[in-house]
Amino acid sequence: SGGEPTLDPRLEDYVRAARRNGAGTIEVQSNATRIDEARAKALVEAGVDLFFISLHGSRAEISDDVTRAPGTFVQTLRGLDALHGTTASLRINFVFCQRNQDDFEAFVRLCIERYPRAELCVSFVATSTDMVPRTKALIPRYTEVQESLERGLRIAMANGTHVSGFDAMCGLPFC
Repeated sequence: SGGEPTLDPRLEDYVRAARRNGAGTIEVQSNATRIDEARAKALVEAGVDLFFISLHGSRAEISDDVTRAPGTFVQTLRGLDALHGTTASLRINFVFCQRNQDDFEAFVRLCIERYPRAELCVSFVATSTDMVPRTKALIPRYTEVQESLERGLRIAMANGTHVSGFDAMCGLPFC
């Protein structure tokens, strides 16, 4: 977690070493922009059990604005397409922030349609490090995301899609 592990050309070697040394579950957290079908297959063959992929919106205009990296939405979808075709578990993470707070419902619909076997995870932009500026321009109030969250959760539940993240450090509190 933190950083992009697929930038390292030896990632598969590290996964194999973890598996050899008794790792129970191996999870790769990524933005999937550098994952194609060959890399997805190699990572699963090396021993990855779960891919945790961040996707910050249902459309390029939103997601690329959140990441401030034009073109990454399309690249992430390509990576997710490749990963969805493997046997590994897939969890897609949506980080609520000011720019995407009203997009969760559309995000859920996109994931259900395109990645029906994936689990979803919700996070809230974390101000627990110095890497995230504590500005209103970035951080919405919980009450500002509540309606969007509730709509998206209703859709996920109606489709039998599991949504997690509420008990995590970056999750949303149940209250």
